[in-house]
Amino acid sequence: MELRGGRRVILRPMQPDEPERLLEAFERLSADSRYRRFFRPMAKISERELAYLSAIDHHDHEAILALDPQRDETVGVARFVRTDPASASAEAAVAVVDDWQGEGLGKALLERLSERAREEGVERFTALVQADNRRAIGMLGGLGPTTTTHSDELVELDIELGDVGVSSGLAAALAAAAASRLGTRPLAQRILGKARELYLGRTKPVASGYTLDSPIVVGTDGSAGAGSAVRRAAELAAALGTTLHVVHAYRDWTERLLRTARLDPEQIAGQQLDARPKARALVADASAALADLAIELEPHTVRGDPADALLSVAEVVGAQLVVVGSKGTRAASRSDLGSVAAKLAAAASCNVLIVRRSP
Repeated sequence: MELRGGRRVILRPMQPDEPERLLEAFERLSADSRYRRFFRPMAKISERELAYLSAIDHHDHEAILALDPQRDETVGVARFVRTDPASASAEAAVAVVDDWQGEGLGKALLERLSERAREEGVERFTALVQADNRRAIGMLGGLGPTTTTHSDELVELDIELGDVGVSSGLAAALAAAAASRLGTRPLAQRILGKARELYLGRTKPVASGYTLDSPIVVGTDGSAGAGSAVRRAAELAAALGTTLHVVHAYRDWTERLLRTARLDPEQIAGQQLDARPKARALVADASAALADLAIELEPHTVRGDPADALLSVAEVVGAQLVVVGSKGTRAASRSDLGSVAAKLAAAASCNVLIVRRSP
């Protein structure tokens, strides 16, 4: 194919017996591009990482290479890895060597990768990128309807793959929309900022000018007590005709383990320490349980303290009410939810409802 700048490139699937293609591309990435792709400074790829990245089976793990036909050099790689053999979701990533960036190669790689994914039964991509990497977010968002979740300086995208052969014009429009959403400080980003400010003690909740049609915020941890709170909050939202924001705060232990030197980055890569998938599934389950109620529902997953997460969401959306269960049934819940309710009652700028579990 021909890129915007007139240079031509060959796109083809990578084969398991050519790891040298990956090394070739890696060597041509700048330190910044390596960091954006691997989320840490990298001087070289370890043998274990190279073996993993080369383990292509063209079904659960696919990689598309971009080759410079004049020099037979690898100038870009896009890959997806299915999160579970039975899943219709896969993690996606793309990297383009620095002197080929800005010509539409990343977009071309992702579109071809999306086609291959659909051919193999993959319906969704998830991807993790730095929040300031608008180019990558725009390219990935151009693949289909995208939901974003913010966590510190990172953005996780959940992308519903469009039909194979989506027009480049539509993809470009979707990409531009995805990029512009970041530029307007979306709700998740503002919530994260408020949570950080509360944690650092730089701000205090300000009294809200709420009305009866202002949103309602409810917290969930997956316990039966939280389920009762979510249900009561949803019934109130339905009666008042307002939006319900369902919030789950989670703790990701990866960074703590890195800071305390209990695991090195290579060990981290091989372990399931990320709490976000479980958090999103928990919020999705809570939302699904409310399908019988005609309400507008906004789910949120926020990393950090549960009370701070609820306070920050409530402040950002201008909530009239925060709803929380009196206590949970899980071990973690028993230590968290009592203190969460107490902190909310003391610090919230709006009303707080503590729901007791039905006998």
